[in-house]
Amino acid sequence: MGQGRFGIIYKAKKNDALYAAKVLIDVKEKTIDNLTRTVKLPHHENITNHLDVIAQDEKLWLFMELCELGDLKKYFE
Repeated sequence: MGQGRFGIIYKAKKNDALYAAKVLIDVKEKTIDNLTRTVKLPHHENITNHLDVIAQDEKLWLFMELCELGDLKKYFE
C-alpha cells in the first residue's frame, strides 16, 4: 500500500475483513512497549484502532483498521 518514514504498510486480509499491516524494522524496546499499550486503549469511532502487535525476527508488525481512502494529507494539499 505504501512506505513511510517508519516502515512499510501492507493490506492484510483475515476472515474476509481487510486490515492495514505496518511493518517496522529495528524498533526500540520502548516503542514496542508503547505500541503494545496502545492496542489495549479504549476504541473511539474517530481514531484508527490498533488491533494487534506482533514482534518477529527484528520486525514489529502493527495491525490496525484499514483506511481505504488513504491518509488525510491529500485532503489538505
